[in-house]
Amino acid sequence: MRKCAPLLAEKETEEFAMQQKSNCVCFSLLTVLLLLSSCQSAPPAREEAPQAQPEAPSQEGVAVAVVEDVVVAEEPLPPDFDGLGLLIAEAQDRRREVAHDKLEELGGDALVLADKSLQNAEAVFNAGPASSTDGEKAGALASAQASLDAYKAVLREHWLGRSGEIRGRAGAARQEALKAKADVAVRDGFAAGEGVFNNGEALFTSEEYKLSVPYYLEAESLFVAAASEAAEKRRLAAAALESADKKIEESEKIAADADIALNGGQI
Repeated sequence: MRKCAPLLAEKETEEFAMQQKSNCVCFSLLTVLLLLSSCQSAPPAREEAPQAQPEAPSQEGVAVAVVEDVVVAEEPLPPDFDGLGLLIAEAQDRRREVAHDKLEELGGDALVLADKSLQNAEAVFNAGPASSTDGEKAGALASAQASLDAYKAVLREHWLGRSGEIRGRAGAARQEALKAKADVAVRDGFAAGEGVFNNGEALFTSEEYKLSVPYYLEAESLFVAAASEAAEKRRLAAAALESADKKIEESEKIAADADIALNGGQI
């Protein structure tokens, strides 16, 4: 009995081992079957549909586009109607200047004609572009330009005379300052007047007569002030010399009296 026990134990061990191997084989087969099943059930990969390529424009479409470009091309424009408005506005501004400076008498008949031309241009402009022919628009532009030129001529004549008069005064004041030696005695003041006067001369030469007037007025004032200051300095210098001469005379008299007294004479 003792010998049979080990044999039974050994036999049970072998049977247990065989059972374990059988279980492993079954588990491996089951795993393989599951993998195969998953591969078969997976949906096939979807192929990407080719993207639609944009169709190249047909020759017919190109031809149509070219024809359309030709059709919509604008014809040359008639005389610039907006330009008429700007021209009228400038003429009106110059007319107001004429009235402000009270130059109607200076303008005379030319000013009367200019006013009529401006009124004609204003009438065409106020009627609007749809109510005027190209000829009327062109005529209105010419009328507005003529009136503007006439107003400018009146203003130019006025300011030419005005600036010429003040220019002469400023020049005379400059000469007086030079006679008073202001260019030496009052160097800075005279130089300031000279600079302003030269600015006026540049504008006058460029026919900017109205703009030159303030410079000539300022230059005249500066030259007058410089001449006055130079004259005052000369007066003070002369007074100082006179005082010095008087003191010298007094000193000489005192010296002479002292000399007489020292020599026993009577003063």
